Amino acid sequence: MGLFLRKIDQELLQQTLFAHRKWFDSKSADGNRADLSRSDLRKVDLSSAILIGSDFSGSKLVLADFSSADLREANLAGANLKDANLADADMREVDMRLAKMKAAYLKDANLIMANLRGCDLRRANLTAATMAKIFLHAANLREADLTGADLTSGNLQKADLRKAVLKDTLLTDADLTEANLSGCQGLTVQQLSEVKTLWHCRLDAPLRDQIAAQYPRLFSAAS
Repeated sequence: MGLFLRKIDQELLQQTLFAHRKWFDSKSADGNRADLSRSDLRKVDLSSAILIGSDFSGSKLVLADFSSADLREANLAGANLKDANLADADMREVDMRLAKMKAAYLKDANLIMANLRGCDLRRANLTAATMAKIFLHAANLREADLTGADLTSGNLQKADLRKAVLKDTLLTDADLTEANLSGCQGLTVQQLSEVKTLWHCRLDAPLRDQIAAQYPRLFSAAS
């Protein structure tokens, strides 16, 4: 049996957003935090909306527009954001565990300390995204574009990055334990020399051989 999704018409959506803005502006003294969980919101336009602390968990948000929205500390766990536009969105500390984000557009998004454990980000565009201290444990990033993204101190343990584009991606102190980096484009020895660990990480043979020769300590477990 499929998951039942609520239908949200435009009037109810506007009422919910208005109450949420009152809740936020009054520091929870008035209004109500937006609960749009388990809702059918395909193609919804929430660009530039104030959605701090809102709940979209389990919702269908295919082709939704969240560009420049403020989603700090929002709950999007298990949501379907396939082909969604999240460009320039503020997503600090957002909960997106197990979210479906195939081919989502996250250029210039702020994902500092976001939780994307087990998230499906295949072919997602994350160019120039700020992702310091992000949690991407077991996330699927196959063929994702991370050009110029900042993954400083990120947790990418068991992440699947096969054929991802990592040109100019910052990987300083990133934990790549058991990650799969096979076939990555633009990845260099210099980038990998700055990671926290490559313990049991899968790398193409030329990169692995160079790292083993120059930075063998990286193949040890993180302390």
